[in-house]
This record gives sequence, structure tokens and C-alpha cells, in this order.
Amino acid sequence: MRVLLGKAERRTALFWARALREDAHAVDRVASLAAVLSAAQAADYAALVLDTDLEPEMSPVGVRQHLRAHQVNLPVLFLLPAAGHAAAIVEEQAEGDRRRTSFLREPFRVSELRARLRHLVYGAGAGAGASASRTRAVAGVASTRLMLDPQSRCARHGTVEIELTRKEYALLELLLLRAPRPATHADIATHLWDRASVRDSNLIEVYVARLRRRLQRATGEALLQTVRGVGYRIGPEEA
Repeated sequence: MRVLLGKAERRTALFWARALREDAHAVDRVASLAAVLSAAQAADYAALVLDTDLEPEMSPVGVRQHLRAHQVNLPVLFLLPAAGHAAAIVEEQAEGDRRRTSFLREPFRVSELRARLRHLVYGAGAGAGASASRTRAVAGVASTRLMLDPQSRCARHGTVEIELTRKEYALLELLLLRAPRPATHADIATHLWDRASVRDSNLIEVYVARLRRRLQRATGEALLQTVRGVGYRIGPEEA
């Protein structure tokens, strides 16, 4: 999935971005709240990861309200300093917004950052303590029997586990989220690569071909379909 990281201090931001990319996420980093608004309104992100150093004088609740006032309603993981903002957490939770807002206080491990983000986007089944058997079915593709496990980043077809690379997992995730509608080349480029990466349509076709072969070997079915002039979709062949 594509994540927007807001962090003013560059060195730590680059470290966190690299850690999230290793978890199969495309990450764009910005260094101000104004840049967060601009980026979030211009691209399709799954979540925001925001450090409070973006606006030290504004509480997380204030930042959340500011985002909503500008029609940015994405899930937000706030990264908090070692002390402070306790009242903000209580207030935000009291609003019943825990499914869309989460908090992580420094110091934290990279594994905690990854797990908290997965939990925020995918739900309780993707938390740090979730077992690999707690998979996530995707609406609209029940007939394919494909399921994703966000924690182990593998796919399952019935009892068969399908090993995937990070990019293959991200591609399958997008196709399942879009199903039964197709994902365009632009959708795939946005989901798999951040703004700084080179996006080559030939490279997209390479990943699609690899994923198609993996799925066909595991399932015995042609589940990844080409929609001419549009893109690709997951589902049985149309008659």
C-alpha cells in the first residue's frame, strides 16, 4: 500500500521510510503539515504516518481536525514524543475514532511501527501478535478463494500458501482491493512505487506476468485477467 510519512527531521524520516518500504509499502515523505495536505489531496494513500514535530504547537486532535477541515479523512498513525499529548490520546479515543487514528510513543522499535500501521489499516487480525492463520478475505472475490495475510505478506488459496515478493504482494493486494473492477496502469504505479521511483510500464507488465504465473501454478486457474485498454483484474475469465 502507499503511505504518506510526515516528519520534519530528515535523518529519522529516511530511516522510518526505509523500514516501511521493507514491509512492502510505497512511501512518500513530506516535511510540513501544508505538504501533507497537498500530497494527500493529490494522490491515493492508504494511511498517513505523522510525527508531531510537523506542528509542535498543535495537538494530534488539532491536526486531525485540520485534516478533516480540508477533506483529508485517511487513517492516521501519530508518532508521539516520549512525554506529552496524553490528554489528546484520551480525547481522540473518547470520540470513538480508534479505528481511524492510532498512536505510537517514542522510543519504539521498527517492528512496532510496522505492526501498528498494519493494525490501523487492516484491523486486529494484522497486529503484532496475530498468527499467520488469521487471514483477510477481500470482498468481491470470494469465488477465487484468495486471501491475504498482511503480517506474513503471503497469499493463500484454500490451504495452499503462495509465496510472494514484496512487489508481487503489493500488486495482488491492489488487485484484490479493486476487485471485481480492474486496476489501471496508473493505479498500479501509484500503489507499488513512491513519487521518487521510476515507473516503467514495461516493469509493471513484468510484475503482472510473474504474479500471474505464481497464481496459476498454485491454483490451477487463470485468475489474473488482462482487461484490454484498461488494466488488470482478479477473477475468473469472462465468458
